[in-house]
Amino acid sequence: YIKQIANEADDVPLDAKVKVFHFTKEVIAKLKEKSNVEVGINDEISFLQALLCHLWQSIVCNKKIDPDQETSYCLLIDARKRIRGLSEAYFGNALQIKTVTMKVKELLIFLNRVSSCGPNDSHRNSRPPLDAFDAMVTGFELRPVTLDNGLGNAAWQMNKLVASCHEEKLRSFFECWKRCPKLTRLSNLAPDIAVVTSGSPRFDIYGGNTGLGRSVAIRSGPGNKFDGRATVQSGKEDGSIDIEVCLPVETFEAMEKDKEFMDTVSIKS
Repeated sequence: YIKQIANEADDVPLDAKVKVFHFTKEVIAKLKEKSNVEVGINDEISFLQALLCHLWQSIVCNKKIDPDQETSYCLLIDARKRIRGLSEAYFGNALQIKTVTMKVKELLIFLNRVSSCGPNDSHRNSRPPLDAFDAMVTGFELRPVTLDNGLGNAAWQMNKLVASCHEEKLRSFFECWKRCPKLTRLSNLAPDIAVVTSGSPRFDIYGGNTGLGRSVAIRSGPGNKFDGRATVQSGKEDGSIDIEVCLPVETFEAMEKDKEFMDTVSIKS
């Protein structure tokens, strides 16, 4: 296995770049509220689920993927809090890889961006900005809620996926893995996967005492990078989140012209 790991190390592809998107506590709260309202639930969709699906939408839209093609979001789900007797400080790997899959047009339908994000379109319509959503919520002028509402639907599917990873299923998965161990290379997952995310904003990565004062920024380095790789970590400000993303240069260039997405983030690098 050591030889396999050494031979399968992934560095940043030559045609890709790595950038860090910084999301403030206030923006994340708006995305969470928007997601829950779209599917008509109170508070079940989490801050992180809403934020990840917001990123998923922008990546898929700006890659100009065929609306009828399927797209997937891959999550590495931590098992430490889900298995009794397993310490939160358990050092070994305790996770399961799960994916949310839907058609591009289902992911983008609420944004009215399906027609603008196809592979042959050079012009793109704008999606409603968060300020417009604020006005919609404040005035209670909500359209009928259905489960095809883009951001909300994607986040709701992600929420259900995470909830399905209960102790019985996880124990069964790990028992099967012990009988037939197999190492998974994230970059070799299904080709329809747009984003693969690991990490968590729960960890206080800025709180460690290195003797040099508080860290200015955190970076994961060049290893294990490929198109769609995203690493989530807490931001420097309370409640903020940084997402380090590896994507082709042309995708980043398109995202940087996406005003509605860029209004929600600041690029750190």
